[in-house]
Parts: sequence; structure tokens; C-alpha cells
Amino acid sequence: MNSQASIREFARNLRGARSKAIDDRTAQLVVKSILADLLEENYPLLSEHYGISPTKKIQKVPGYYSVVDDLGEMDSSLAAYRLSSFYSLLICQERRYRDGIYFTPPDLSARVFKEILRAYSGDISTAKIVDPCSGGGAFLGPAAAQIRLDMKKRGIRPSQRLRRASENLRGIEICKTLSELSEAFCLIELYPDIRWEQNIPKLQIETADFLTTQFEDESFDVVIGNPPFRRLTASEQAGYLTEYGATRNGGSNLYGLFIQKSLGLVRPGGVVSLIIPASLFAGARFAHLRSYISGHADVVSIQTMQERVGVFMDVQQEAAVLTLKKLKRGVRRRTYAKIGTVCEKTKTKPVGRCELPRGRRPWVIPRTREQVEAASLFTRDLPTLADYGISIRTGSVVWNRDQRPRYSTREPVSKNGVVRFPLIWSDCIGADGTFGFERAKHRAPNELFVGTRVADPELLRSSAIAIKRTSNSKQSRRIYCAFINKDFVQDYGAYLGENHVNLLIPEGESTSVDLELLAQILNSAPVDEAFRCLSGSSAVSKYELSKLPLPDVDDVQKRLSEGFGLGEAVR
Repeated sequence: MNSQASIREFARNLRGARSKAIDDRTAQLVVKSILADLLEENYPLLSEHYGISPTKKIQKVPGYYSVVDDLGEMDSSLAAYRLSSFYSLLICQERRYRDGIYFTPPDLSARVFKEILRAYSGDISTAKIVDPCSGGGAFLGPAAAQIRLDMKKRGIRPSQRLRRASENLRGIEICKTLSELSEAFCLIELYPDIRWEQNIPKLQIETADFLTTQFEDESFDVVIGNPPFRRLTASEQAGYLTEYGATRNGGSNLYGLFIQKSLGLVRPGGVVSLIIPASLFAGARFAHLRSYISGHADVVSIQTMQERVGVFMDVQQEAAVLTLKKLKRGVRRRTYAKIGTVCEKTKTKPVGRCELPRGRRPWVIPRTREQVEAASLFTRDLPTLADYGISIRTGSVVWNRDQRPRYSTREPVSKNGVVRFPLIWSDCIGADGTFGFERAKHRAPNELFVGTRVADPELLRSSAIAIKRTSNSKQSRRIYCAFINKDFVQDYGAYLGENHVNLLIPEGESTSVDLELLAQILNSAPVDEAFRCLSGSSAVSKYELSKLPLPDVDDVQKRLSEGFGLGEAVR
């Protein structure tokens, strides 16, 4: 059984017949018990320093010693990741989500640290480094190891190496248990010097909320970490509004606040390297954040993560390593950011260079070398949907909130002034690009029609293109759309869209484009490549669709008549 499997097996044994998470106090005891045994067996000086003892009741749970033995045989950075991730598996999911308790595997930590070393122009062993969410020491541990190694190569004594780590490293962690793990695993990285000096340094790792902790401005050279990804509640936004208003629009995410504060903490020329969700790149809600970043820093590099499952234990999230260098007066700004992808075992493949716009505009980021050409389309003067007289509307019927009655059949056509109109679900959109109203029977057999009055302003009465609002990067296409023809509209008079559907609607006389051909163009491979450069989440949003460059539809029609295939004609 591998180490990850043994941890999961032990977690199941701890829970027994219960399906709920273990309470926080028990989870803390379990982790401290494992840490106590690990230190006693491998790092006796640290065991004496912490003075913690394993809990006998926990030791008796089947699988306990397998976990302790596995951790003891691992590299310390991997052991830190496994133990902190184990803690996150024990606590309730709600708290894990609220506090962003997900952890960075050591190979990825090493990748982020390499980006720091490339971007930072000074001596990293003298740099003041802070991790704003130090978790299980995923970044502070490697930082301590790097400082020790650099100073050892220069012949600097162990006592000075320990003092440097004590003075220059700082960690902030909102969870006390994880804060203690951060400290313990940093000390493990320094243990050869600790054993030589018989002295344990006092590290600056504290239990606190980074966003409310007071620091001196520009007091660090490097900020490195994996901040929590979570949208703030309305009350949280109000609490942070005064200090973090510059990066807010349409709601804030915790990681955006971490970016803003991190840029305020580093000195000019200092480096910030954080793992962030790819939704930053193009999401309308992050326009102010993109503008703030471009006004305060150069984007040195962006490394997107293509393999979401397995990079983080128990989480699926499209993410990226964002490395920024704070602007320094008199130093010329960078023109391009280096783009790469983190793939299997967190190895990096270079993609190319990308010029990012300043201000609020989306960042168009190719994920592969093949997409570099598609990304360049956004810099050209090409038509968009608005140029074709097309507006984008999101389906107005939210299935679990809309109060209008729903039915399985059209009959009776009218009763008490209420008429039944068809409801367009995402299931109506076929993978082959065809529209099939009857397909929704499998998902919502009793909700095919909506009862409303003929004067309902949300009713749609023209041909349109229906687009699924969600898709993911593993699917063969990101855009799935289908043409709703005039025969369907004539049969039913009007229709409504469900909230998981976007509808492209021609606006009056300004629209002369062939909607059926436009739907085929949107379903094509070249447009898919362009959209993948633009989208950083599973959403196919109105905002992203409005920014999508399109070919001249008449030119596509001409090439089709000349015998080109659709993809060739569009390209």
C-alpha cells in the first residue's frame, strides 16, 4: 500500500462507521500524535523542544503505525505535504472550503521556488521571505533548505545559518494546527545545523489572518504561497472594503486580496509568486484585479496547470503559478510574460511569450504551443458578435428558484391567460451541433414547458443560437452550440431559456448574418482554440463570448463554396 492509500485507510478507520468528519479537537490530537512519534523517532532534539506525546487511544487505531512509518521514510517536504493533507481530510468539508485548507505538493512547491529564483535579482539567502498562508510549510520548508544550502556553500557557520533563517523567514497561517506543522517542518529542514549547534532557533511563524495582520509596507523581498480560492460573502466584502477596494468589482475572491496585499508588502524589484485560479485571466469579476496588477507589477511568468486532478490532493481546480515583479522606478517595464504549462509530475513545458494588456482587459493565455497562433487573433481587428448585431442573453429561468409553473406537455395551450412555452435546457444542445427540444425529456421530463403570460418580457421570439454555459478543458470542445430555427419559433410562438444556457439573439435590422452558419463556426476547432486561450474556468460566460474574435462569415461561406472543409474555411 502506498503512503497516500495508507493515510486514507487510517482516516477511514478513525471515522469507523461514522460518515461525518472528525471534530476539530480530535483531528488536532491525531495530527499531533503522529508528529510526536515522527519527531521522537527521527528528530529527538525537536521532540524534546515540543514536549508533545502521542495519544495511546489514537495509536491503537489500525493503520496508525503504517502512517508514521511511511512518513518517517519520506523526504521531509513530502512528509509535510502528506501530514497536512491528512489533517484536511479529517476536518469537515465546510471548514476546509472556508479557510482554503488545500496543500501544495512538494514538486509544485519546487517549481514555484524556481520561478522565484529566476525572477529575483538579489541573493535569495539574504532575502526576507514571507508565506501568507504557510499551511504545512510547503514553501517555508524549501526556503529554509535553500538558505541553509546557499550559506553552507559559502562556508558560513551553522549558527549564522540558523540565525538567518530565524530573521528572514516569516509565515502566517490562520489555522493553529497547520501553523505548528509549518514550524516543525521548517525546523526539520534545518535539523543538521540544529543538531550541530544543539540550539533550536525561534522562527517567525504565527497563527493569524494574513489579511488583517499589520506589516510595514515594502518590508519583504519575496512573497510566495498558495492562497485560498474562495468567493467572499457580502459581510466579508464589507469588512475588507476599506483596505481592499482597489481590486473589487462584482464580488471578490480571497486570492485577489492576497495578491493586492502581497504587492504592497514587497519592495520595488521584489517578487510575488502565488498559485492562483486561472479565472483571473479573463473573468469579468477580476477586471479590477488585472488592472491593479498591471499598475503595480510586471508579469514575469504564468505557468498554467493542465492536470488538475492529482496535483492537489482531493481538489479539482484549474490553477496557475503567477510570478510578478514589483515595478521599480527607472527600470524599464517588461514587454512579454513567459508562458508555460505544468504537466505530469509538475514538469514544465515552455509555450512561448505573450504580451499582456494593461488595465482591465482579459489576459489571453495559450495553454499549448499550438494555441499561440490562436492567441494572436485577439490582437487583430477581427469581428465579434456585437459587430454582427448579436446580443448575448443568459437563460432567465433558474430551475430551483423560478416561481413560474412548469409542465411536461404543451396542452392546454392557454388557460386563465397563462400560455405554456417551451423551455430550452442545455440538454437540447447536441454534441454534434444540432438542436433537439425532445432531448430535455431525459433530464427534466416534467419541466419542458413554462407557464407565463404572452406579454412576459423574457420571452424570446426569434431564431437564435443556444450555447451551453459550462464545459471543461477535458472535453473535445469548450463551446457547444446549436441553431434554433424559425420553424421552432413559429410552432410555439416564443420560448424561454434555462439558466445554464446562453442565447445569441439577433438585434433588429443590424443583423444580416446567417445564424446557422455562425453556429457551425462557433462549434469549429479554430474558434475552440481561441476560446481556450481566453477562458480560465468551466464557465462559458457572456463576457468571454463577447470578446471572442470571429472570422468574416461571408469569407467562410465563400471558402465553403470553393470546397474547403469547415475548419479549414474558418482558419
